[in-house]
Amino acid sequence: MIEQQEIYFSYLGNGVIAQFAYGCRIFEANDLRVSVDGVVKALGVDYTITGIDDVQGGEVTFVAAAIPVNGAVVELQRVLSYKRAVSYIQNGDFRPQTVDADQDYQTALLQQMEFTLRRVLLVPPDANADDLTLPPLATRKSKLLGFDINGKFGLFDASYTVVVQQGIAEAATLIRADASAGPVNIDLPESGEVVVIKTDDTANPVIIIATGGKTILRQASVELSVQDEALRLKADGMNWYRV
Repeated sequence: MIEQQEIYFSYLGNGVIAQFAYGCRIFEANDLRVSVDGVVKALGVDYTITGIDDVQGGEVTFVAAAIPVNGAVVELQRVLSYKRAVSYIQNGDFRPQTVDADQDYQTALLQQMEFTLRRVLLVPPDANADDLTLPPLATRKSKLLGFDINGKFGLFDASYTVVVQQGIAEAATLIRADASAGPVNIDLPESGEVVVIKTDDTANPVIIIATGGKTILRQASVELSVQDEALRLKADGMNWYRV
């Protein structure tokens, strides 16, 4: 009988160890997904397995050519098909071992669902389901999912801000700004020399913004709107000017 079990096991390879344990019941060899650094390995080619139908689990043994290298992430996870494996008919097989195996499989599926639910975002009970519905694909392209000032779920422009640090020993700071997903704001430092290049070919602007009450070319901000357009700026202690 299956009791509470973990269904996921993670290890780090060291280039020497070939055996890795899993501590849950699997019903068939293919119920255990084995991967190394995210790449699923092939049963009978990369590894063999013991402990099939053992409630305590067993071991995966990699063949010599497939032993995980040092630092590789080895993942073992029970992944079952969502199916009903036993059909009960009148005057058919209703022996305890048959019923117990059937219930174990259903319990294992519930554990699989619980494992998945532990890794998803949850909302409080008072959340309105309508507020969590994604808009159509065309509407949400190049948008970010987020929450407004009222905590309501919604779409926002995919923009971001780069806060520029002053270069070391008067060296110019180079900023390559990619605005393909949305407008990019470049917040200049208090002083120094900065080169900003717009690298993408979209119409989204790269907005260079002065801070600390300074101006850029006598304006609060300037925009780059064409691919490969660049601006080299230097602060004179009061404001920013083109170099």
